[in-house]
Amino acid sequence: MKKILFSFLVVAAIAAAPSKMLAQTNSANTPTSVTIINPITLTQVDGMSFGIIGVTAAASGDATLSTAGTVTLTVGGLTLQGGSSRSAHYYLSGDAGKTYAVTLPATISLFGGSGAPLIVSDLVAKCGTGADQAQGTITGTLDGTGVDEIKVGGKLTIPLSTTAADYTGTFPISVAYN
Repeated sequence: MKKILFSFLVVAAIAAAPSKMLAQTNSANTPTSVTIINPITLTQVDGMSFGIIGVTAAASGDATLSTAGTVTLTVGGLTLQGGSSRSAHYYLSGDAGKTYAVTLPATISLFGGSGAPLIVSDLVAKCGTGADQAQGTITGTLDGTGVDEIKVGGKLTIPLSTTAADYTGTFPISVAYN
């Protein structure tokens, strides 16, 4: 009986003890943050144009459009016939001083005529006043007011027996902060 009474007193003492004695608490302050930026925007000014190129039936070659908008032909049988050649041209805006990356496709297909599409490859871009940069490595920096420009050129391959026609196509370009 003494054991039962003793056990009852121990249980009663534990039950009556403040709960803080049995449980300990701990706390910490966790830092929380956010960075707000202006989204980078890309606005097209001009599309890409190689102008008008004359091709004799036995000619093939390349027409290279520089980021400055000039066309250079690689072989005889191709002649510049006029028209307005120009590189693709874009304006960018966003956070001042931020760097960005440009993504271009590996090739552009131009459709027209009855044959296979003409292919533009070896795309290059010039960001602001920087040098031409090859696809896969194109980066730039927004100036102190948060703006820049991009110009894009490339190499048009004209195969033998290309049909005389207007050839057109589109290509995607994207920019993102680094």
